[in-house]
Amino acid sequence: MVANGQTTEATARCTLCPAVCELALTAAGPDLWRCEFPETAGEGLCPRGAAMGELLGHRDRILTPARRDSEGLQPTDMAGACRAILDAAGDKRVVFLLDGNVPLEQIAAAAAWCDAWPQAQLCLVIEPADEQLLQGTEASGADY
Repeated sequence: MVANGQTTEATARCTLCPAVCELALTAAGPDLWRCEFPETAGEGLCPRGAAMGELLGHRDRILTPARRDSEGLQPTDMAGACRAILDAAGDKRVVFLLDGNVPLEQIAAAAAWCDAWPQAQLCLVIEPADEQLLQGTEASGADY
């Protein structure tokens, strides 16, 4: 739908999990969207997906790498942020804690980084019912 030359509705895909559900977005203000999901055969969108608009438009959302100092968050580049983590860790271990609901590609990327950095460990928090999914990922033979 277009009103006054501006789009007031758009479609998108939820990226909070691998299901990639379709979303209908409706403009709710400048740079603010309300998230709706199409009703298909009585199925709906999960609570995470339904809250996506609030998550994406939250005023405290960090959109770029940042480093906290005495004045708050200061912008930095990704390489600088990673280097600061490595320097601060020294010989100590660093644990990356991921929710098991992130896309498998992100889990694989984190696992690859941990594999390349001996002081890093990866910890996944998953529901007991997702154990088979994790075992399937490990058995896939993927290079990560």
